[in-house]
Amino acid sequence: MKIVKILSEDNLTSINSKIAKILNEENLYFLIEEKGTIIEKQINLKILKKQIEKQNSVLKIATNIKPLLTISESLKIPTISPKELKLIENLSKNENSSSGINIKHSKILSSELKIKPIKFMTNEEETKKVKYSEKKDKNELTSKNKENKIFFFFTKQFSNIKNFFESKNKIFKRKNKILGKSIFAFLTISLIVFLFVMFVSYPRASLTVALDSHSEENIIQFKISKNISFTDLNQKTIPAFVEVRDIEGQKEVSTQNADISGTKSSGKIRIYNDQDSPQGLLDQTQLQPKGGSKIFRIQGAVTIPAKSSVLVSVVADSVGDDGNLDPTDFIIVKLSPYLQTLVYGKSEEKFSGGTTVRTPNVSASEIDSQKGIFSSEFSESKTKEVIDELNKSSEKIFISGSEKVEITMMDASVNVGDKVDSYLISAKGKVSVLGFKSEDLKFLVSEIAKQNLLEGEVLDTFEVSNISVVSKNGLIDAEIRAEVKLFIISDLDKEELKNKISGKSRLDALTILESTPGIREVKELTFFPSWFKTVPVSSSNIKIDFIKAPSMKISETKNNENVQAENSKNIT
Repeated sequence: MKIVKILSEDNLTSINSKIAKILNEENLYFLIEEKGTIIEKQINLKILKKQIEKQNSVLKIATNIKPLLTISESLKIPTISPKELKLIENLSKNENSSSGINIKHSKILSSELKIKPIKFMTNEEETKKVKYSEKKDKNELTSKNKENKIFFFFTKQFSNIKNFFESKNKIFKRKNKILGKSIFAFLTISLIVFLFVMFVSYPRASLTVALDSHSEENIIQFKISKNISFTDLNQKTIPAFVEVRDIEGQKEVSTQNADISGTKSSGKIRIYNDQDSPQGLLDQTQLQPKGGSKIFRIQGAVTIPAKSSVLVSVVADSVGDDGNLDPTDFIIVKLSPYLQTLVYGKSEEKFSGGTTVRTPNVSASEIDSQKGIFSSEFSESKTKEVIDELNKSSEKIFISGSEKVEITMMDASVNVGDKVDSYLISAKGKVSVLGFKSEDLKFLVSEIAKQNLLEGEVLDTFEVSNISVVSKNGLIDAEIRAEVKLFIISDLDKEELKNKISGKSRLDALTILESTPGIREVKELTFFPSWFKTVPVSSSNIKIDFIKAPSMKISETKNNENVQAENSKNIT
């Protein structure tokens, strides 16, 4: 057994810290001071009882406070006085001591618990006791021998009597065999008929009633924290835990960097001179196709007479098949814009000879860039996969936005300078996500609703959506925002309903039930045996099951007089 002392300055958090390390203790006693009122509230004591039962322990209360004794009795928690607890504690210590029971404490406990004190014998007394025991055993043996002789005598006489009657009954049995079977069959049939009559003459009624219900939609903000192990209604905080999953993945990327080689394209351009004077052009004069960027150079100096043209050879400034142009117009790069309109060129045939050879060449900057891109994609996609997988369980909820990603390995399948068209980027790591139990959130929301907002009974089923993180402190705790839809039914007393309809006809019973506020409809009313059409007088023979009627739409709910007004405050 373990004893937890509840002091006047204790709160729920400090009490929890005292019991958190106590696991699988058969008896857990709360010794409460006169001013230790923290658990005098029924909801606090209910929470502590639930937490202790989760730890496979049994809670017992040691107090003389009358209000607390009343609450403990309603919650079915055993109670004793502090004085009785002290006696039990002393007895437990003495029984567990290696040196045996303390004589002084033995006398005290004997008087208080009405136990005879232990008497220690001297050697002489012990010798007398042994001799007396041997004499007693000898007398008992003599007595047993006498009893055995008497037993054998009566056994023999009984056997003789039995043989006599068996011989006489052989004739009787043969003559009355048929009669005996007939009597047995008659009795069996009579018993079956009697049981059947008793069964069918025991009327019962069974009802299924759909209770009027409505839904409440609210926004609730609450906290999850690893620092607590039970729901704290005052702080709207429920226990949190961290789930860790290993992640790994890879991505194939194309090599972006490359060495370009090849041949240059070439062709002929006719240069026109619309001026009234000749125009000279130097060797390697640059020409550029209109709307293009490729540069071509004249091969040799040339003079174009006035109002005339000259055909010249040109070669591309750089290698590549992009220089194999179709016939097009050219401008002379170094001339002024005005002269470019008077002196210009035109190709009459397609250029040829240009080729491009692209040789991939992996660079260090490219590898670093691809690792950075994949790191972001990998973290985002794998985190979503982990959370989606974890949330397949309806018992737990994991929150996107609360996760922490740790990448332990990021590597490329190539080295700097490798001539490959593509390569792999690989990564490994861990995703840690904060989560909590759906049952804890259900309990928190229901209790808040019962205490602060709603009248009636909050059903176990409710809907939670749009969960998001408002703020977080690493993987220790977080503040959560969630949309919650609660379903509420009227608070009806089954025994009261049974008394109303007991002894009534089927029609009268249906009329009474359907006119009762809070009942939407009677789904089923059956009698057994089926020919009975009256509800039994005894309420113990009436069974009533409550179910939730189909949910109304939110618009219908808001118009219901029993629902909170349109501007009712949120649960928070």
